[in-house]
Amino acid sequence: MGQCVPTSLIVQDLFGGIILRTNADGKHPHYFNRLAGGTEVDLTRDQFLPNTVFEPPWEFRRQNMLHSSGAIEAGIIGQYTHLCRLLGLPART
Repeated sequence: MGQCVPTSLIVQDLFGGIILRTNADGKHPHYFNRLAGGTEVDLTRDQFLPNTVFEPPWEFRRQNMLHSSGAIEAGIIGQYTHLCRLLGLPART
C-alpha cells in the first residue's frame, strides 16, 4: 500500500489526464488516472483483493496530493521525486 499516489503522479506527468481518488472498502484511499481519451489507468489496483468494493471516483487535485498536511506527513514529495529520479524524469512539485 502507499504506492498509488506517486505512481498516479508519474502517469499524469507522462500522459496527462486527471488523477482520480476513490475509497476501497469505504476506508482506504486509492488514486489512479483517467487519460484524455477517457481510458482509466490503474497500475496499483492489484494491491487489493478481487472482492474489494470501490466507491465512485472523483477528480483529485495534484497540489493536494503533494502539499496537503497529510501528504507532507506521509512523505509523498520524497516518494514522488525518488521515483522521478529512478525513471530519469523531472519532478513537477
